[in-house]
Amino acid sequence: MIENLEKVVLFEIMLKTVVLLAIVTSLKAIYNSLWHPLKSYPGPFLAVTSRVPITYITFTGRKTVWLHSLHLKYGPVVRVAPNELSYMSQEALNDIYGRAESKENLRNDDIFYTAFEGDKSTIMTTDEASHARLRRTYAQFFARQNLENFEPLFNRYSNLLVQRIRDTKQAGVDIIELFSFALFDLMGHLQFGQSLQLLERSARIQWAKSQPAWIRASVIAASLAEFPLVKTLFKFLFPTIIERQRRLYFAFTDGILNRRLQGDSNDPDLITFVLQSEGAGLSKDEVISNAPFFMLAGTETSSSALCGLVAHILKMPDVLQRLTEEVRSSISDPEFISMRNAHDLVYLDACIKETLRRYPPIPEIMPRVTCPQGAFIAGKWVPGGTRVYVSLFSSMNSGTYFEEPTKFVPDRWLKRSGLYLNDKTDAFQPFSKGKKACIGQDMAYYIIRLFICKLLCQFDISSETDIDGWLSDQRTWAVWRRSPLLIRAEPRNSVS
Repeated sequence: MIENLEKVVLFEIMLKTVVLLAIVTSLKAIYNSLWHPLKSYPGPFLAVTSRVPITYITFTGRKTVWLHSLHLKYGPVVRVAPNELSYMSQEALNDIYGRAESKENLRNDDIFYTAFEGDKSTIMTTDEASHARLRRTYAQFFARQNLENFEPLFNRYSNLLVQRIRDTKQAGVDIIELFSFALFDLMGHLQFGQSLQLLERSARIQWAKSQPAWIRASVIAASLAEFPLVKTLFKFLFPTIIERQRRLYFAFTDGILNRRLQGDSNDPDLITFVLQSEGAGLSKDEVISNAPFFMLAGTETSSSALCGLVAHILKMPDVLQRLTEEVRSSISDPEFISMRNAHDLVYLDACIKETLRRYPPIPEIMPRVTCPQGAFIAGKWVPGGTRVYVSLFSSMNSGTYFEEPTKFVPDRWLKRSGLYLNDKTDAFQPFSKGKKACIGQDMAYYIIRLFICKLLCQFDISSETDIDGWLSDQRTWAVWRRSPLLIRAEPRNSVS
């Protein structure tokens, strides 16, 4: 009798709890839909009333495609969650990232960056004064004039890439993996003064593979952080999923950096440069905190663009033929590709720009949050505490700014007439804008030009992959999560 009574009481408690949660959830949904300060912004009903849809979409890696579909339906600004707005207009890009006054009305999204960085303070999250000092110092190193001093280093690793392709015995070469290995080796040497030897003997592969896993885990963690209870349960049930990849990635970077700092090397690498920079030298703690993120920026951006470019030109034989002819007619000896002569290849430059438009390395710019007083964005006031960002993929693949936006047309960057005369090229901002824009743009462009020139000078390439399927099946967690891209690379007989 008592046991039955206890069961009835327990059932009533559970039922009342469920009913209470349902009532609270319903009331919150009604408030978000009818009375929330963002109620005037358009968006799908479920997303407007709850964070569940965007969290699920983020978890599955479909956020980029989802945002693009919403912008096609609702226009230049979409309410994608109760307190979150996605933009695609150039006015919003300027207001959120480009204007000097934006730093007073918008701040970094602490939830997002904490998921990535833990308690580290980096160039992305530090205060304005420190950010200006860090950016000024690092920007000097990545300036084109300084990078020309490292051309032998760039050529060394592009040649190792070519040799690794030649040595590959199987019919299909996973060009994504080899591009990634080459970039890790190059950035390791450029930053730490030593190669990571991924191309030469496949060393430290596990660490290289931990980078995309760390990014994915961090994005998911940031999304779950909006639900404190879910986040706690997730970390309790799967305690290593989020932290393990971060520890692996940071531990190796910190280890190789500490060995470099303990030595007496005066090699002209990034570490030496920033420690000895006149008037703004960095502390060792600042160098250690920023090192993992410069590895990420230096490898991920170029790797994504290289893979996207190869995929698109393989999909379009006429573009591949024209690009190959330009490269081979302009560069008789692949050993003499330089930053200067590679820059003169106009069709290659057009292909790179079109790749960055169709396949931007970072599809959505890092989010910011409006300060308590709110901010005007794209001519409309946004209340405080609102997460805002620009979907670069949506803006650069929009008919608002580009004719035939879904087509890969390098000529739109060369022939400023006819169908593409009215393309609004100011909307082309693949590296973001303002003080938070990528400071390694010149290096990224040079690496892409160099690697593509080396590849097309010495190989006839064709696809071993369904390119349409490869492009359409891309998922994103802050960056593209790329599946293997197999190509056939036949050495040219006329090139030794």
